[in-house]
Amino acid sequence: MKLDPFVDLLGAMDAASIAREMERAHLFCLASETASDGDIEGIPNVLKEAMASGLPVVSTNHAGIPELIEHKRTGYLAPERDDLELANGIRFFLEHPERIPSFTKKARKVIEQRFDITKQIKVQERLYDEFIKKTR
Repeated sequence: MKLDPFVDLLGAMDAASIAREMERAHLFCLASETASDGDIEGIPNVLKEAMASGLPVVSTNHAGIPELIEHKRTGYLAPERDDLELANGIRFFLEHPERIPSFTKKARKVIEQRFDITKQIKVQERLYDEFIKKTR
């Protein structure tokens, strides 16, 4: 299948360019899968960024992604390598635009609660203090 004129592969971009593209987007889709050598990613930052920016997200049930996205609550999850179900996720948001605000509001709340930098720094400081106490 030819991707033109439906998909533009933009290549590597800096953070400002990515932010501009996310501002222009209607939804965000990331199809992750386990590598042939078994390697997996954790929770992709780009998904967190999309959720924080207010985009509905479609992704795969892969590695740490289900810890971030709750299927049909904060986004849409498809099995790895299931392009038809991934397309169904995109179709879901296109056919139900009235549901997008509910998804994106819940998704933003997940990001604010679990990935806030101030909260993360406090957790890191606490862990560091515990480590120092144990090594003395």
